[in-house]
Amino acid sequence: MVWGPTLVADHSFTIGEMVEQFLMGKVPGVAKMQVPIVDIRDAAIAHLNSILNEAVTDERIIVVGANIWFKEFAEIMSENYKKHGYNVKTGEIKFWMLKVASWIDDTAKSILPQWDKEQVLSAKKSIQALGMQYRPVRETIIEMCDSFIDMGIVKDKRKKK
Repeated sequence: MVWGPTLVADHSFTIGEMVEQFLMGKVPGVAKMQVPIVDIRDAAIAHLNSILNEAVTDERIIVVGANIWFKEFAEIMSENYKKHGYNVKTGEIKFWMLKVASWIDDTAKSILPQWDKEQVLSAKKSIQALGMQYRPVRETIIEMCDSFIDMGIVKDKRKKK
């Protein structure tokens, strides 16, 4: 999954909608699910580096900055935004709750097969072949959330100085 700050006020993409829902407290809890992520800026650097490096022509290279559980994602958001009045839920929902929700919600239905499964991808090849140095996942999450607030996608509750 590609994460990171947005440059436009359109958030009609999977991660964008999820970030908005989490910050606005509309998510009752987090799914027991792990996903590989990369910061959009790191993905752009990897693309550029692959164009400039003839040695990787016709190569397939995984670009991943971290493998993160949704609970970790929610905890980072909560730690950074709770003090500003954002109610990010960090408790894991129960499988049976997700199963019931899946009867009426396609997003919940799509999560079922991924429940409690590790999804770990290696960045080793991108680091070696492209010289990638990935941003810390915490930085990516915070800067993405800040951009959603700055762009007006999520109401700004931060205290002004």
